[in-house]
Amino acid sequence: MDQLLRDGKSPERAFEESIDGIPYLTVLRPDGREYRGLSRNVLLVNGQWEGRLPLALNDMPGTWRAVARDVATGVEGEATFVAS
Repeated sequence: MDQLLRDGKSPERAFEESIDGIPYLTVLRPDGREYRGLSRNVLLVNGQWEGRLPLALNDMPGTWRAVARDVATGVEGEATFVAS
């Protein structure tokens, strides 16, 4: 699920994990800190979420992580993408 970003374009993500429902999506910058502006609850249908994570042109380059966690069960799914 890696994707290369160029010039601030938004990655389109699809989580294909074994969790359904409304997990909390935590977006982590390359330095490991949470990007609160992009973290939110998302809706998984058949274990998938499709959405956009809009990054600014001046956001930190490197490998970003998006972690979807079902707060009721603790089940997690993760995707990474690279911003350059």
